[in-house]
Amino acid sequence: MKWLIVLGALVAVGAAVPAAAQLQGVGSEASVGANGTGESCKLRVVQDDQLRGLTRLHLYCDGWTVSSGTLYRFRVARDTTPARLLTDSTFQKGYETRLAGCGAVEATKLGDGTPAALRQCARMDRGWPVVVMGAIAGGRGYALETFPTNVRVMEAAVGVLQGRAVPGAAREGTLSAAARRAETIVGASGKMIGVQDIGAAEALWLLGKLQYRSGNYAAGQATFSRLLEIHERVLGPNRAGAGAILNELALTAGHQGHFDESERLFARAEKAVQGSLDPEDALILLAYRASVNRDRRPAEALQWSETAVKMAERFPETRRGRPFSLAIHAFVLTSNKRSAEGATVASTAIAMFERPGGVDTDWRLWWVGELHALRGSIARDDKRFAEARREYELALERRELLFGEAAPRVIESHVALGRTEQAEGNLDAALKHFRRAAELQVKHRTTLEGARLPSVLFYLDTLGRASEERPAERPALAAEILTAMQIPRGTETAKALRAMSARVGSGDPKLGGVTRALQDAERKRTSARHALIDELAKPVDQRQAKQEELLKRQVREAEEKIEALETQLQAEFPRYARLTAERPLPADEVKALLRPDEALVAFLPGNQVTYVALVRRDGVYVHRARIGRNALEADVKALRESLDLSADGKRVFDVALAQRLHDLLLGPLKAPLAGARHLLTVPSGPLLSLPLGVLVTKATPTGADYRTMPFLAVDVAISVLPSVAALRDLRAVAGRSS
Repeated sequence: MKWLIVLGALVAVGAAVPAAAQLQGVGSEASVGANGTGESCKLRVVQDDQLRGLTRLHLYCDGWTVSSGTLYRFRVARDTTPARLLTDSTFQKGYETRLAGCGAVEATKLGDGTPAALRQCARMDRGWPVVVMGAIAGGRGYALETFPTNVRVMEAAVGVLQGRAVPGAAREGTLSAAARRAETIVGASGKMIGVQDIGAAEALWLLGKLQYRSGNYAAGQATFSRLLEIHERVLGPNRAGAGAILNELALTAGHQGHFDESERLFARAEKAVQGSLDPEDALILLAYRASVNRDRRPAEALQWSETAVKMAERFPETRRGRPFSLAIHAFVLTSNKRSAEGATVASTAIAMFERPGGVDTDWRLWWVGELHALRGSIARDDKRFAEARREYELALERRELLFGEAAPRVIESHVALGRTEQAEGNLDAALKHFRRAAELQVKHRTTLEGARLPSVLFYLDTLGRASEERPAERPALAAEILTAMQIPRGTETAKALRAMSARVGSGDPKLGGVTRALQDAERKRTSARHALIDELAKPVDQRQAKQEELLKRQVREAEEKIEALETQLQAEFPRYARLTAERPLPADEVKALLRPDEALVAFLPGNQVTYVALVRRDGVYVHRARIGRNALEADVKALRESLDLSADGKRVFDVALAQRLHDLLLGPLKAPLAGARHLLTVPSGPLLSLPLGVLVTKATPTGADYRTMPFLAVDVAISVLPSVAALRDLRAVAGRSS
């Protein structure tokens, strides 16, 4: 029992240790009570410089890992006053790099009557209200920077450092003059701003930036939309800090190709940044606008990026705006066919980003990767392949470090390396990188959902060239082409079909109700999000508050319902995710699903050629039709117009065009198509709007009797599938259908 007595004595001694004694050495902590919004807080020593007599402490409230305030204790000269700490001191020089819009110095007192001084300021980034305070007690100076709700606990912290007991949360009516004044500094709503509000906003800001940098623009836009909602709820509309969020919304919209929406957001941001506390917000707006428009309107983009660079020259090189504006300018110069200048500017920006001691290491690392990728593209275009390879590998290394192997940016790097090897004529090396990109896209569902056509076209071209040069490998390469053609995602119809087939294919009636409800909730969320972003893009005086609140509520309700339904699906139907994850269907599985008299043909229009893959039970046959997306779109439009008899009775069906399209797309596949009575087609691009049955299979004079016309539909029955994998889904449904 002796050890229990000793342990009890030690615990008792520990409990008796005053709070001041607990704050001895870096990492030590002490509780300082609850702040104005009821969040319990603690103080942690982060710097203890006994030689200089300086102690720096951070405040942490309610479990947030990000500090909610900073308190300094230091030696002072005899003639130092609290007001001087806020206007002419090292502390003042430090906080003025983060805060702006500071009001006049106000004299006040701490709870024990100690004279103090206070200033109301705001954070440069997003405009949160902040209080700075100075006090002198016991021959020591105390300076603090925190949100207004925390002043009462910071005052308690000063007491702790002076050796007094830690007070609990101050009761209403017993606050000091300093705490009462600080807590009147609130947002436009008149409510105290809790650290939870600010913490949630900061977390959303970081999340949105990470989503954008990884290439997930849609998720980033949704995150910044939620952030703007919190900002306006807490601080009110049109307040400082909104400009920075609107900039991010406009950028994420623009990089998804939503250019009209992006322009409306930029127009609102233009007004908002005029009241920004951070002078870099206006610079960022110009640079973002240039980035979004560099390929659409390169000349205007160049004017914006040049102006941004000139504005940035007002700031020291240690500020973010200097290398950032140069980085954007490098991309815009390249879009304006000034690649040599772009490469030089990119090198200058890289040197600035890599300068030791810079803040936001991840952001700098990301930009270095982007600029190496740009330099790689310039070198590849100049046929400096070894240099291009080196630059792309540097970009890949940084992107993998930041985002892991499956991020869109990482896949871009593999595709870029494949293109470099392809341009140099090294097909094996090119295929290695393209196959790695495809493997990552197929392996990771979220990456596959975001797969886009351009990254696949270079892969297909390399497979086609390899097939021409290596006859012995053609069957295997044809099967690989079929798989690669399926990587770009299908239409909303294909997604709905997958969900339907999963419901029926599972054999569980309850699953049908849950998945239908999930689809409905997802549609409602998408619709409400787009409507909300349109509303937020309007000038403040044109926005309808009731409509805005309704849309916000609809988004929240839909998100809550989606979360609940997805949780239910995971718990009750764990196979659902596998059933609906439409990954490419390998050639062997497609062949096994086909009946002897069936053939499946898939089309994928590219820039210069259209890829066509035909599958029969005995093999896969591919060819590249010499017609690209734009020409195909024009021909399909013309053929459809000749089918439209509503305009006038004189319009004649364009037989020659119908035959030419047949010969281009299906002519080379005549032999493997022989014997097929049912043709399953998977169109994409312009071919989605063309009924393939109107194609003409033989030369026929214009004006011939349509009743004897050799239409494709006469030879074979034609079914249209939204994707190759839908064949498996439909056959599963047909197997269960009564």
